[in-house]
Amino acid sequence: MEVDDFVETAFLEIKARRKLRHRIFYIHFSIYLVTNAFIFTVWYLTTKGFPWYIFPLFGWGIGLVAHGGVSFLLPSPQEMILKREMKKQFSKD
Repeated sequence: MEVDDFVETAFLEIKARRKLRHRIFYIHFSIYLVTNAFIFTVWYLTTKGFPWYIFPLFGWGIGLVAHGGVSFLLPSPQEMILKREMKKQFSKD
């Protein structure tokens, strides 16, 4: 069976969106590292007392892990719909 041009284009678009989701996550991760390094440096140069920098580190880290899970583990809604439609199309034939 041949896959028509529309379906092929749809899969290419989904692949491009997936790459974009990964890039956005990497940007988020980079900002997380730079910001938390700055916060740690402020703590290190000023008080060195109670390690208060762990609160933003772990709080933001929870959100970062969730973002990574969504970006890398979950398929997009468009991808799920397209795969379901492909199964329907190929099961009819």
